[in-house]
Amino acid sequence: MKVYEYNGSGGSEEYLTSDGTLNPRSKTTLNGLLPPTNLSVTANSEGGKLTWSDASGVAGYYLDVWDNTANDYADGYDNLDIGLPTGGDAQKYWILGLTASQGYKARMRSYDNSNNVSESSPWASFTTSASPSISISSYTPSSGVRKIGETVVVTITTSPQQTGLAVNTATINSVNVASTFVESSEATYQLTYTVAEGNNDISDASNLPLSITLEDNNSVPSNNILNPANSATAPGIDANKPTISAVSSSSGNGTYKIGDNITIGLEMSENSVFTANSGTLSLQLETGTTDHYAYRTTDQSSSNTITLTYTVQEGDQSSDLDYVTTNSLALSGGATLQDANGNEAVLTLPNVGGANSLAGKQNIVVDGVRPTVTSITYFLDKNNNTIYDDNEYISGYLNDLSVSNTFGILVVFSETMNTGTEPTITFSPNLVTAGVLTIDNPSSSWTTSTLSLIHI
Repeated sequence: MKVYEYNGSGGSEEYLTSDGTLNPRSKTTLNGLLPPTNLSVTANSEGGKLTWSDASGVAGYYLDVWDNTANDYADGYDNLDIGLPTGGDAQKYWILGLTASQGYKARMRSYDNSNNVSESSPWASFTTSASPSISISSYTPSSGVRKIGETVVVTITTSPQQTGLAVNTATINSVNVASTFVESSEATYQLTYTVAEGNNDISDASNLPLSITLEDNNSVPSNNILNPANSATAPGIDANKPTISAVSSSSGNGTYKIGDNITIGLEMSENSVFTANSGTLSLQLETGTTDHYAYRTTDQSSSNTITLTYTVQEGDQSSDLDYVTTNSLALSGGATLQDANGNEAVLTLPNVGGANSLAGKQNIVVDGVRPTVTSITYFLDKNNNTIYDDNEYISGYLNDLSVSNTFGILVVFSETMNTGTEPTITFSPNLVTAGVLTIDNPSSSWTTSTLSLIHI
């Protein structure tokens, strides 16, 4: 049997719209269906979380929310069918859209699959808070230093719990991260900061700068702005790649010949690590007709100067050694050059010939060209008379000379010669069987591009 109550105009068989009678406001059933019990509302700024204990045999619930200030049902909450929440939402329902700092009360009625409806539960009174209250529960990760491309996830909780919040403002390390805002789980929110090149560097011992404000669906902002994170719970930031500030050499200024090694140093903006991984760090040098390279093929631990070695090869030549272009430095074969936190180094070199280039910092001369005899300009007899010039073969003349004869030879080389010992000339076949060929006026130091020899 069903007993119906009607509103004043007779327009509804289900309930009276007036709350004054405190009647059940629904059709009264005689089938034993009971309302839920233990209703409670944990209030927040726009409503709250309604919880209860289920009645048996229930297919769903109707919900009323009364606005004490308006003395009427809250908009949308007059006999609202909320179904039967199940799973993780069982025995709870989020009341939203109410006004902050205002008094309300809520009640429920059960219904079954036969459309039987119970009487109303007792009212559960609550007052909405003035604004959402938020706090940071964690940073992921909570320590260490994050490099370019890595993320920091900030998890925000609400107390009392409040779902459906939106972001008002959100910056982490002075970067706007509002677009990353999500409600990751019920009444729990997350913002994700991705480290980008050029962001501020923050040491792990310093606070991570941030400013976060959330708001409810009525645009009421949270009552607090989340400020810089404690260094003990948030990571540091390394947002800048190491760069090469200068190129120099610990080998020093001077002239280097074939087979000499020259150590070339890349002066880094911060301590960096070279890892070979069976690969190579190479620097192309301007060495004349063929440009050769300085190499590093072994690991180098953290240092502000990364070194390479160049070995002078035959044919190399430079009056002031430098690299070819600002892009002459390269990694290959899996080799890496990184700072301590794993940021890849920028391989661009200082301007060629500039103050911080190899030529600007050093004065290194490379001489990898062997000297050659360019001509034998004349031969003299003992009376200083020219006998043969360099276009004639001299062996016949030399065979006719006796040991007592004296003759002179002027040998012209391709470049200035420098030796600390007295040079000799060997004839092939041996045309002189006695005596020696010696320098005119020999000395302990000899620097010249010509050589005058006499036979005594």
